[in-house]
Amino acid sequence: MSVILTLAGPAALSDFRLDKLRQKAAAAGLDAGAGCHIRTEYWYLASATQTLDSAETAKLEALLNARIAPDHAADTNADDQFFVVTPRIGTISPWASKATDIARNCGLEKIERIERVVAIYLSGAGTSPAEREAWAALLHDRMTESVLPDFQTAARLFVHPEAQTFASVDVLTEGKEALIRANRELGLALPPDEIDYILENYQALQRN
Repeated sequence: MSVILTLAGPAALSDFRLDKLRQKAAAAGLDAGAGCHIRTEYWYLASATQTLDSAETAKLEALLNARIAPDHAADTNADDQFFVVTPRIGTISPWASKATDIARNCGLEKIERIERVVAIYLSGAGTSPAEREAWAALLHDRMTESVLPDFQTAARLFVHPEAQTFASVDVLTEGKEALIRANRELGLALPPDEIDYILENYQALQRN
């Protein structure tokens, strides 16, 4: 069984990009004024075949300019909204492919894969389900990324399910209910806005 390491890195978004995010949030009707504070950090999730020794851990930290931080939850305040933006679940990002190759070339042969994610902390931004969903939609590109509630869920990046037989979701006949049912039964973790997006586009294409 693989060992999953979490490493905390530097700030992810520049002040310029944070200002752009606030502008988009305000345009979407969200409270992104002076009382809204946004903090972003790069985090790295590393899958290893076994526990790294102290020298290997130090080498990984130096390579990523990050620190092992298994107690990441301690950095989350009770009033924060917390999101983890990852490469789309079920894919391997180009960044991960390069980073993993570099780690192995540096002698970290136990490393199976490294992924970079962005942790986003919002305070003073509203905590209703609708507000959280609206912020999540702003924070990621639904075509290439997933937005998740915590690092434990983000560990699904490293799950490799066995190939299954082909199945079709009948959105042309059954509509949204078929997609909701498939989301639940297959464990796809699609948020509501993504379900609506997929439904709209596949019905426009007249395809299940």
